Amino acid sequence: GTEGLGGGSGGGDDNDGNESEGGESGEGDNANKKMSMSQKLTLAYAALVGVGGVMGYLKSGSKKSLLAGGLSSLLLYYVYTMLPTGPAFASSLGLGLSAALLVVMGSRFKKSGKIFPAGVVSFVSLVMSGGYLHGILRSLH
Repeated sequence: GTEGLGGGSGGGDDNDGNESEGGESGEGDNANKKMSMSQKLTLAYAALVGVGGVMGYLKSGSKKSLLAGGLSSLLLYYVYTMLPTGPAFASSLGLGLSAALLVVMGSRFKKSGKIFPAGVVSFVSLVMSGGYLHGILRSLH
């Protein structure tokens, strides 16, 4: 469950092991390092939010949905890129964004009762909020 989401801050442990084992192979391997679970989930979350914004635009012509989905997706992609190097900052940014999406999409789900997109995005935002909070708490130790 949510333990994997906080793995971004634990990604440093994996990287330390990889650096000591692959020190002789050079810097080229750094770009090919395996993604942490938190990175994979953040990337999938970014895709979900982006696709949701596009769908909102296609279904109802809402430029607001397209803009909000696109900006949120870009910010989540930034979180994805920052998780290995700045897990506390990235998790904090992810927590703020996922909490905001939870509030907005949760209220839409409550009003409409529609599972997709509001219900799915609010549920995934809840899970991701917990994961980012876990990542923040883990980075404090």
